[in-house]
Amino acid sequence: MPMYHQLGQVPTKRHLVFRRPDGALYAEELIGNKGFEGPSSLVYHVHQPTHVKSVRPMRELNWSRTPSASSGTATSARTSSRRVAA
Repeated sequence: MPMYHQLGQVPTKRHLVFRRPDGALYAEELIGNKGFEGPSSLVYHVHQPTHVKSVRPMRELNWSRTPSASSGTATSARTSSRRVAA
């Protein structure tokens, strides 16, 4: 028998349309540590949990040369992949 713990208002059944007092929908999220198997929690959010406010570049990535494991010389990732493909 599954054990349920409830805080606040929740719908009578899972995965139903659940509305806030102002008529908007609560966002539903299933949280678990094994995907869709194992123990999980069904959480309802007032705001979307994945809401993105903005996207901007943080910094430029400067690719540096790294020593090759086989020859001890410096090679870039692009040069190494060309050698494998040749």
